[in-house]
Amino acid sequence: LDPAEYGIFAVATAISTVMGILVIFGLKGAAFKQSFEFEEGKEKGTFYGSLWLFLVLAGAVFTILVDQGWAKLFPNVFSNVPFDPYIRLALWGAYLNGFGVILYEVYRAQAKAKQYASFSFANALTLVTTAVLLVGYLQLGLLGALLAPVITGLIWAVIYTIALAPHMNLRIDWKKLQQALSYS
Repeated sequence: LDPAEYGIFAVATAISTVMGILVIFGLKGAAFKQSFEFEEGKEKGTFYGSLWLFLVLAGAVFTILVDQGWAKLFPNVFSNVPFDPYIRLALWGAYLNGFGVILYEVYRAQAKAKQYASFSFANALTLVTTAVLLVGYLQLGLLGALLAPVITGLIWAVIYTIALAPHMNLRIDWKKLQQALSYS
C-alpha cells in the first residue's frame, strides 16, 4: 500500500470499528445478562430469536441509512477518501460481523469456553487467510484488505446463523426485545 492507501485504510478501519459497536445496538450485554432471566427452552429461545431478528433487520436498515447518508456527506468531510467502494465495504463488513454477537453470548452464558474460543479462532483464521489471498496472492491491495472482512463476514454470518438456530425461535417477542433494548 502507498501512504495514501494507508490513510484510507485507517479511516475505513476506524469507521468500521465504530459502526460495529453501533450496529449491534448494545444488545451484546443484554444477551448475556438477561439470558439468565429465562428458563431453558421456548422462553429463552424466543429471547435469543427476538434479539437476533432485531439485529439482522434493524442492523440492515441502520446500515442502509448510514450508507446512503454518508455517501452524500462523506466527500465533504473526507475529500481525499473515496466513499465507494472503501467506506461502503467498511460499513457492510461491520454489519456482517455483528451476526455472531448473540451466539458468542449464548456460549458465554452456558460457560462453553471451548466453542467460544473455537469460533473466535476460526473466524480470525478465515479473515487472515482471506486477506492473504486477496492482498498477497491476487494483489488487490487496499481493495483486498477491505474486502476480506466483508467476505469473512458473509461466510461467518451463515455459520453463526446455523450454529445459533438450535438456541432460538424465529419470532419477535416485543416485550423481551424492549427489555433488552432498555438494558442496552
